[in-house]
Parts: sequence; C-alpha cells; structure tokens
Amino acid sequence: MDPSTNSLPPPSPVSEHKGSMLAGFFIGWGVLIGGSLIAGMLMALTAGLFGFTRGMTALSWMFGMLPQAALIAALVWAFVNGKTRTGLGILAAIGSMIALVILLVAACFGLMASSGGWH
Repeated sequence: MDPSTNSLPPPSPVSEHKGSMLAGFFIGWGVLIGGSLIAGMLMALTAGLFGFTRGMTALSWMFGMLPQAALIAALVWAFVNGKTRTGLGILAAIGSMIALVILLVAACFGLMASSGGWH
C-alpha cells in the first residue's frame, strides 16, 4: 500500500478577510457624523472670516457636500480593497440613513395633519 494515497488532502488556502458588516455600518455613520461636524466648523470659520457674502453660498454648498463625498469615498475604498462585507455595511448605513429621513418626514406630516394644519 502506497502511503501517499492514505494521506490527508492538503489544507485549503486561508480565505482573505472580507471585512465586517458591523464595522462598515459604524464607519458609514461615523464618517457622516464626523464629516458633518467638520463641515459645520469649516462653514462657521469661513463665515466668520469672510462674512455672509455671495461667495459664502458656494463655500457652504461645497462644505455641506463633504460628508456625503467622504461616505462615497469610504464605500469605494472598501470595495476596491476587497473588503466587500465592510462595503455592504456602509451600504446598510446609507440605507438606514434614507429610512431615517423617510420616517422623520412621515412624522412631520403626521404632526401637521393631526394639529389641523391641513384645513
């Protein structure tokens, strides 16, 4: 009997770590909240330095878009680096943000309707 036929199969290669959905979820919310705080500070700084001028509107718009741009950048980074589960977690965070906006808008319409604001 040949000893090579009774040997165990070689171990399978270790699969690459694809990240964590929970980490991606927290990254998504952290980027949005942290980016919003930084954008607000930049808006306040430029308004204090330059005053409220027509150019301030463009800067405010640009600073206001930074958190969303950072969120998309984090999503692209996760998928490009092979962290697909982290990317899915970031997508879940974006989905929860959209759901939160829908719920808050529905609550506001409900308050308007119940207080007689429609008549």
